[in-house]
Amino acid sequence: MRTSVIALLVSRRSSRPSCHTPTRRARPARLCSTQHPAPFPLSPAVTAAAATPVTASPVTTQKTETAQTAQTAPTAETAETTEQAGAAWDESAFRGAVEVIEGTNETPEILEGVVFDDQNQNSTQDQDEPGIADVTVSNGRDVVTTDEDGAYELPAFDNMTAFVTQPAGYQVPVDEDNVAQFHYNHLPEGSPELKYGGLEPTGPLPDAVNFPLSQDEDAAASTQECLVGGDVQTYTEEEIEYARAGAFADLAARSGYENCGALFVGDVAGDDLSLYPGIRTLTEMMNGPARFLPGNHDIDFDATEQEHAFDSYRAGLGPEYYSYDVGDAHFVALNNVEYPFSGDTQYNGAIDEEQMEWLRQDIANTPEDKLVVIAAHIPLLGFADQGGTQHQTDQVKEIYELLEGREAISLAGHVHAIENMREGDSLASWKELFDVDELPFPHLTVGAISGDWYSGEMLDGGYPTALQRDGAYPGVLTMDIEGNQVSESFTRTGDDGSDQMSVGLNTPAYRGWFEEHIDSEDAAPEFENPLTVGQDDLADTWLTTNFFMGATGSTVEVSVDGGEAVAAERTQQMQGEEQLVGAEYSDPTAVQEQLVHGGSVADRTSHLWRLPLSEGLEAGEHTAEVTATDVHGNVSTESLTFEVTEGSTEPEEPITFSDNPEGSAFYAPVQWMASNSISTGYTDGTFRKYRDVTRAETTAFLHRYVKPEFEAPEQSPFEDVTDANSFYDPITWAAAEEITLGYADNTFQPYQSVTRGEFATFLYRLDAPEHTVPEDTPFEDLNTGNIHYEAITWLASQGITIGDTQGHFNAADPVTRGEISAFLERYDNTQN
Repeated sequence: MRTSVIALLVSRRSSRPSCHTPTRRARPARLCSTQHPAPFPLSPAVTAAAATPVTASPVTTQKTETAQTAQTAPTAETAETTEQAGAAWDESAFRGAVEVIEGTNETPEILEGVVFDDQNQNSTQDQDEPGIADVTVSNGRDVVTTDEDGAYELPAFDNMTAFVTQPAGYQVPVDEDNVAQFHYNHLPEGSPELKYGGLEPTGPLPDAVNFPLSQDEDAAASTQECLVGGDVQTYTEEEIEYARAGAFADLAARSGYENCGALFVGDVAGDDLSLYPGIRTLTEMMNGPARFLPGNHDIDFDATEQEHAFDSYRAGLGPEYYSYDVGDAHFVALNNVEYPFSGDTQYNGAIDEEQMEWLRQDIANTPEDKLVVIAAHIPLLGFADQGGTQHQTDQVKEIYELLEGREAISLAGHVHAIENMREGDSLASWKELFDVDELPFPHLTVGAISGDWYSGEMLDGGYPTALQRDGAYPGVLTMDIEGNQVSESFTRTGDDGSDQMSVGLNTPAYRGWFEEHIDSEDAAPEFENPLTVGQDDLADTWLTTNFFMGATGSTVEVSVDGGEAVAAERTQQMQGEEQLVGAEYSDPTAVQEQLVHGGSVADRTSHLWRLPLSEGLEAGEHTAEVTATDVHGNVSTESLTFEVTEGSTEPEEPITFSDNPEGSAFYAPVQWMASNSISTGYTDGTFRKYRDVTRAETTAFLHRYVKPEFEAPEQSPFEDVTDANSFYDPITWAAAEEITLGYADNTFQPYQSVTRGEFATFLYRLDAPEHTVPEDTPFEDLNTGNIHYEAITWLASQGITIGDTQGHFNAADPVTRGEISAFLERYDNTQN
């Protein structure tokens, strides 16, 4: 007989690990059933109760009186203090376990049992406690519903986990650590020998496995508050204490989530699975049920096959995958971590066929008007790790097809960053890797409780800063569900939910500091005067806003010194472009913490907004008021005071480029560009001669070359270019001069690459010369019908281009920075 989980928990509490004095260190980025014998044979249910017998009511309504106790204390939601919230939850919590009836099963190929209304909450179906009809039960492969007496039958097989899908209006029991109890693991011989134990032998199939439920009218309400935590990921007992002092102290102080509870989306431990009992002492602090799903750091790495890869996780925390209902939402918790066990240590984001078959049946058994919440450790699709398939889910398109026409939302962890991606968002790699044009419903990557693996500077609260890879703080996601609609918000560790953004300055001096230290293995010196910028550098400085839950449809507006608010521009538009990475797209406030105190570097994010500072700001102190509005209309504000000084805060140095050695191709034109301040290259000291040039960058080169007196219009001539765009002045100047006419749909498409032919036309319109178009083409690959024929032949007539060694002009090829340098220098020579 396996020792009960409850007994183990009681014995280990007397030796709970104490809080250790923290030591600073840097870590590189890296990505159970209680058997309960019945005191007497199960009696047939006298009557059957419906799966949803209660009427939905506001979540503040107190629970109804049971046959055993009447609730007189305040509910966790109405509690005003941490102590009241904890006492209210302890008073109302349905504590118990799955009822396992051992005996000599005469049909070992069939698992049977009953789902019943445990009115006295003793985990045993007493004679007067009815079964509950129409409740879903599964063995992880097959899905059935209970009959009018609450009875079910399922095919039985070795190494299966049977579980009940909690229906709305009921709660499954929780154990003493608040971990939900709704499953039974069946592995007669137990796990193979594993370092962390795995599953103990369960012996023969029980005579019955009965699932107790308790009526809870609040859990049927259409309004629910559900918490989601990513990557607790403790590697040591010391890190458990960080989590205790941080996120879990916050959860202990919160109320209102007792109906839906908290779902922890994988990487519960950090490879050391012996820490599960210590992690359970964290969920003991909560005021609601805790559920888990596994991550790539919850694997038994000494297992030799996938079917035993998560045995220790199953023994300590629960099933690999399952579902449950709260209100009008159907939660589906998946295991999408596939491990090869073939000498290759690289896991993959994938769902095996047995789980996919269960998922098909589970979704088919879910009413179409319910919200479907798909939760997994690895994102179905994500932003932070879009470079390959490993950190996304192979079966994403099939899941989309299963959910077509439904209200749905995806939850994930894994990447230690926050991502709020909305329906219609698109990235180039999604199409390339998964043939997905755009997202069919919102995808939320919820961040990590561990943040950046508990790295960074220690705080007074007893836990490290651990800024995440996107610059956001560690914390917990809240889903406020109303019917089948969701409003999401993020609460950083140690905060009450009011801090929703980080505001800073991205100056030339900051970018130089970034490039100097980004590749160093040593800690960077602190960046001095982060909120100071010289007047000469204002043109190349942005005020940045890292809006943690910002998304497509969110807005960020900035008012400087009480002036009219101006819209900032989101750096990552999520309109099918590639991921943007580097100092220009980084969160300077976060990076200045990370490069100095350790951790990953926030050099990319999907939720950064920036606004160019006005070149007319006078020397002195200035205040910016930032107002961020999310997609649900929730408004947050933040103020930033910064100083403008005379001159430049960027030291002047001779301009040289590490990738433009003397004698190399385009050497002289590139140096000419720099000496004329048309392009001074990148902050890492490179010019990147062979990088393609965008339409916006092209207008900037021409604008800097001409240096016109031009006042940008208040109204943009293009629908996709706002005055927050850092290229607004040159784009509107080029439009006013008819150097560019845009597209027929009234867009400019600033981030699209420019071809050699298009640049020839831009330069031709800039000069507006008299030119006789030749009848014979000067280039073998240039047809006289080419739309750019007139411009290209003019360039050839002026000696601005001579084509390549094969006599080709290659009009359709993207123009590079080196080629534009050559074109412009030769054009300049024709003007003198």
